[in-house]
Amino acid sequence: MPATTKQSPMQDRNFFLRTKLLPPRAVSELLERPRLTERLEANMGAPITMVAADAGCGKTTLIADFVRNQNRKSVWYQLDHTDADPVVFLGYVARGIENLYPDFGEAIFPYLSEANEEMLRVPERAADLLINEILQSVEQPFILVLDDYHHIGRDTVVHKIVDRLLQYSSDLVHLIITTRDVPPLAIMRRRTQSAALVIDRDDLLFTDDEVRELFRKTLNVELKDEEIAEYRGRTHGWITALQLVRQVAEQEMHSANAAAPLDLHHILQLSEKDIFDYFAEEVFARESDETRSLLMHLSLLESLQLDLCSALFPDLRCSASLPELAQKNVFLTVAGDGKSSEEYRFHPLFRDFLVRRLRAETGQARVADERNRIAEYFLANRKWEMALPYLLDAQNFDRAAAVIAETGGQWIAAGAFTSLGFFVERVSEESLDCFPRSLLHKAEIARLQGETEKSSTLLHRAVKLLSESGDAVGEAEALHSLASLARRHGRHTEAFELLGRAEALVPATSETFMKCANTRGLCHIVLE
Repeated sequence: MPATTKQSPMQDRNFFLRTKLLPPRAVSELLERPRLTERLEANMGAPITMVAADAGCGKTTLIADFVRNQNRKSVWYQLDHTDADPVVFLGYVARGIENLYPDFGEAIFPYLSEANEEMLRVPERAADLLINEILQSVEQPFILVLDDYHHIGRDTVVHKIVDRLLQYSSDLVHLIITTRDVPPLAIMRRRTQSAALVIDRDDLLFTDDEVRELFRKTLNVELKDEEIAEYRGRTHGWITALQLVRQVAEQEMHSANAAAPLDLHHILQLSEKDIFDYFAEEVFARESDETRSLLMHLSLLESLQLDLCSALFPDLRCSASLPELAQKNVFLTVAGDGKSSEEYRFHPLFRDFLVRRLRAETGQARVADERNRIAEYFLANRKWEMALPYLLDAQNFDRAAAVIAETGGQWIAAGAFTSLGFFVERVSEESLDCFPRSLLHKAEIARLQGETEKSSTLLHRAVKLLSESGDAVGEAEALHSLASLARRHGRHTEAFELLGRAEALVPATSETFMKCANTRGLCHIVLE
C-alpha cells in the first residue's frame, strides 16, 4: 500500500510532533536502583505497571532506564493535554507501533482520518481496530510507555481506549504509565486482583543505602552516618533535592582547592529555605551570565529542539551550548532514538524556576512580548497548535481568538477538538465576540461533546454577531449548524426555516449552500 494512504490525520495537518515519540537518552552517572527494577521486572507478565508520584520523584528516569535494559521492543509516548483527543492519542500510539513494525497501520490510519465524531460515541470500536491490527502485525510482546499520563485529565474517552487495550491485548502489550495521580482506569479499580503494580512516591524515595551509593558513585564521597541522617531530615529521600545537592557539591569540589575536603555538612546547613528553589538557585548562580540568559529564555519553550532554539534565539549559541549543558546539568535531559535529531527537555520544576527568574529579572511585560514573538514564529510556520499556548500565556486573547476563528475547522477535522476546546475556554468572551467565527468552532466542540444546549446558545450568538459584522458566509454557516441541531432533534419545520435563511445569504454554487441542500434532503427522508 502506498505510504500516502497510511498517513494519520494529525500528520496530514501538522498536528503530529515526532519528538513526542522519542525516548529519554541515557543519563550519565545514573544510579541503578535494583530495589525497584526487580519489582518492575517481576511485573512484566501483568498487563500494566503504574508509577504514580508528584513532580521530581524520578518516575521517568526510573522507567527510561528500565525499558532501555529490556530485550523487548518499546514505544515511548510523552503525553500532554492535547492527547486527550482520542484521534490524536490513537494516532500517536499507532505511529509508535509503526516505527517498530513498518507494515503496521494499514487499517487504523484510514479509520482515524474518518471516524472523528464516532470516536467519541463508541471509542471501543477504534480500540478494537487497533487491537486487531496488533494481533495481526506484531510478532513479539512489546512495551508501551505512556509518560505523563496525568496531562490528559480524568474526563476523556481515552481512558476507555486504554481499558480496552489492557483487556484484550495484554499478551502482546505491557503498558507502563507514569503519572502524578492514579487515573480512572477499570483495572485500577480492581487492584485486589493483583492485575497492576503501582509504584508510588514512598517507593521512589531514596533509602539511606541508596543515598550513600549515589554520593559514592557520582562524587567518590563516603558519607558518614550522621550525614546520611541529615540528608534524610533535609530531603526525605526526594531524588530531585538529592540531585540538586549532589550537583552543588560537585561544583564545590571543582571550584575549591583539590586538597580541601568537601564539607557536606556545611552545604546541607545552607538549605534551610525551600529545598528545591534554594539549590536550584545555587546551580543557576554558578553559571556564566551568558548561560543564565540562555537557560532563562529557553525556559519559555515547551520543548527544546536545536533548530527551533537556534531560529528563535540566534544570538544564544544554542547548538553549541545545549549539548554541553546537558552533560553537566541534571535538570536538562536529552530525548532521542539515536537515528535523528535530538530534543532537550528541562525538568518541569527547574523550568518553572527559570521562568520565575526570567519574570523577576525582565518583568512580566517583557516575558509577554517574548511569548508573543514565539507565537508569531509558530504561526508563520503554520503551527497553530504550538502558537496558541504562548498567546494565551501572554494574555493576548484577541490574537488567540483570531487564530481560533481562522484555523478552528482544521483542528476539529484533525480530531483535536478537545485540545482546541481547552484553549477556547481560556479566551475571554469579549475577544471571542470580536472574532465571531471562533464561536462557530466553540459551538461545534460543544455539540461533539453532547452539550447541544450550549452549542445552540453559542450559534445564536454567532448569528447575531456575524450578521452585524457583515460576514454573510459565516452567518450562513451558523444558521446551517442550527438547522442541523434542529433536524437531529426532529424539529424539521424549524430546520427548513433556518436552511432557507442560510441559503439566501450565499451563492448556490458555494459549499455552504451544498451543505444546506444535503441537510434539507435528510429532513425530507425522515418525513417521507
